[in-house]
Amino acid sequence: MPNPTFDELIQPQTQETHRAAMQSAGVLVGTNYEALPPLDMNRTLALQATPTAMTMRDGLVNEAIRGGFKDWAEGQWLSLLAENQYGLLGGRLPETFARTTVTFTNSTAGEFTFGPLEQIIKSSVTGRIFNNENEFVLKPTGDADGGDVVDVVVIAEAAGSDYNAAAGTLTEMLPAIDGVTLTNAIAAIASDEETSPQLRTRMNDALGALSPEGPPEIYKDVARNTYVLEDGTYIYTHDPDAYPGAVNIGIVRVQVVEDVPDLGDVTVYLATGAGVPTAPQVAAVHELFLLWARPKGVALLPTAAATLVPVNIVYSATYRTRYGVTEEQLEGFVETALEEFFLDEERNPLGGVIVPPGPGGSMFRTELSEVISSSRGSPDAPAPIVNISALTPLADTALSVGQLAVLGTVTPTFTAIP
Repeated sequence: MPNPTFDELIQPQTQETHRAAMQSAGVLVGTNYEALPPLDMNRTLALQATPTAMTMRDGLVNEAIRGGFKDWAEGQWLSLLAENQYGLLGGRLPETFARTTVTFTNSTAGEFTFGPLEQIIKSSVTGRIFNNENEFVLKPTGDADGGDVVDVVVIAEAAGSDYNAAAGTLTEMLPAIDGVTLTNAIAAIASDEETSPQLRTRMNDALGALSPEGPPEIYKDVARNTYVLEDGTYIYTHDPDAYPGAVNIGIVRVQVVEDVPDLGDVTVYLATGAGVPTAPQVAAVHELFLLWARPKGVALLPTAAATLVPVNIVYSATYRTRYGVTEEQLEGFVETALEEFFLDEERNPLGGVIVPPGPGGSMFRTELSEVISSSRGSPDAPAPIVNISALTPLADTALSVGQLAVLGTVTPTFTAIP
């Protein structure tokens, strides 16, 4: 006889089950609650209030039990487990603000002074708004001290990867000043709040720190727990709260390639949730590897950022209108499901899913089809899509070592049936 599943063992009672139990208990003592008038206080208490309270209690107990198991814990329970059992103090990583340096150049005879957060800097691509963190003065052109060219640290007005800005895209200021130009040589990168799968991965990697003399997990642990301090110093720590102002640099995917090209060689590839880390971040992580992770007898080759491989998706789907979902809603469900799939390190790892003998991997077309066809508004809702009649890419996406598949454009065509 097979063992019961975890979900079967901790299945909470439903309100209907509690309601039936209350009714049965009442009958045993001579009270038929269901026969009482609808507004009778005893009927309301026995068949509505008490079952509701007991169901809420069951739900809390269910979450508490799940909270003791890494693979089933969610939300704050998972964060507590990460802190108390895996040493990741602070738990789930919060979203961060995108920051970078913008170079202002003044070709006019005027002098301009800007207070903190006073100057609006706008991305020419996304339209997202940044502000200067500190006061700065822009001297007239040709200033003897070079004050007509000033590097200014800017910060996004809101947190999250929606405010990522590529190099050379922060080129507008509001209000504009004729003769003053600006640009950013380094991209502004932010991270979204750490997802549960990402936190579970970081918890697994934290075990690698117990044995830094060999396992690939130590490299992954160092990379995922690299923080930058306010003075620009990079550190590796499981206790960021001990360093006021420490911000995680957002490495969420790490590929450790061993014995290539020679026995004992190790190369590490890094990716963030939004793409790839900056060159200074890659260099900083490499230095931390040398300090914390490299075992004896290993030749640690230069650490590298991942190479992004956009995957454009074109699909034709037939869906049932009986579920009350519009095409616009369905398109959103599919887009969300695909975004989650591409961010899932288990299903879309750096370097692809490797089928021996490797070393290259793949993103499987069948998985993309399954993600699209099973898209829905919630886990309990029916999946409206009943058929995928066409799907591009036409074959599996081959990925080399260090390559990461990222979601490109998504183009749907829908056919409705009752």
